[in-house]
Amino acid sequence: MKQKLRLICLYLAVAYVQCSNATDVSYTATVAHMTHWNQFFKGSVGSGHMALAQRQDYRDHIAMLATSTGMKYVRGHGLFDDDMSVFKAPGQFSFYNIFSHIDNLLANNMLPLLELSFVPEWLASTNSTVTHYKGWASPPNDYNAWQDLHFNLGRAIVARYGEALASEFYFEVW
Repeated sequence: MKQKLRLICLYLAVAYVQCSNATDVSYTATVAHMTHWNQFFKGSVGSGHMALAQRQDYRDHIAMLATSTGMKYVRGHGLFDDDMSVFKAPGQFSFYNIFSHIDNLLANNMLPLLELSFVPEWLASTNSTVTHYKGWASPPNDYNAWQDLHFNLGRAIVARYGEALASEFYFEVW
């Protein structure tokens, strides 16, 4: 468990900073132990925009999905979008809406697949948005702040849910 969490934190904390200063990035990995490819995604479902997770009808549908399909993971877009109210001030974040979504999944014996994709508007380097809910599709304007956001989310998830449960979550990094 610790190794998986460290790998996630290492990637989130380092990859963006490394990529921001280079055009070509290469990684070398030495595999000491081969394991079966975990195809967790076969037991997951996409849910759309994460702000929907705050609505009661969405929560009711998650409960129906959990009991009728056996799906284990739920993935959605726009975890850091402005309507998720994550950003309070530089270096200050509120993960209340993210935790509310995760808590609902856990109450239904499901787990999150957290897509770390669009930047919040304050971190957007251009005015390029996609979709009707304005997913800011540009690279971050400050990779240190982007790293800080990810680091704090990871730390808050482990603090709230514990290392054992948090290691069951999946993260999709764009």
